[in-house]
Amino acid sequence: MTREFGCTAWGKAWLRRLEPLASGGPDPDRVRARGLARRAVREFRVQGTQVSAVLGERGREHVITLTVPPWTPDEIRTARRRLRSTAGPSGTLPEDLPDELAAELEAAGPRIAPDPGELTASTPSGPPRRAHLLAVCYALVQRVDEEPALAVRLRMAGAQDVPTPPAPTSPSLIPLAELDPRLFYDPPPPG
Repeated sequence: MTREFGCTAWGKAWLRRLEPLASGGPDPDRVRARGLARRAVREFRVQGTQVSAVLGERGREHVITLTVPPWTPDEIRTARRRLRSTAGPSGTLPEDLPDELAAELEAAGPRIAPDPGELTASTPSGPPRRAHLLAVCYALVQRVDEEPALAVRLRMAGAQDVPTPPAPTSPSLIPLAELDPRLFYDPPPPG
């Protein structure tokens, strides 16, 4: 996971919505949320327009579900037209989308990220604390930086024929999560 937030135009689009220009000092909830996103958010999942994560803090676990509003049908049509040149032969999007495409998409109308007031969040025990909600949002920004197509899939969820990234087809590709860094540079002797 990247350590900073908004390293790509896709992640920056989310940050612009989360951190509007404000006068005054730093927002303590945002400062705390960034730290929580780096160290306390785990089990991060995206399914359709739902983002869920477990946030562990002070010996307690908080399960937070965030719902991202999808684009309108007109916005989806506009996005599809803009994304068509990037999609592969099967109509799927690569995980890494060019930053220029983010600017082009927003200039055409569809906003990559919704306003914070459009997001809905819940926990099993009621509304989440603001810092916890922001932590999940910052964790989402990190994921969007790593996989810009996620920003598009979140906003197009529920639409027919939504472009999705292809699954690895080459047997020589290994997901990074399956690599053990302790053995990567110094493999054990054949045995």
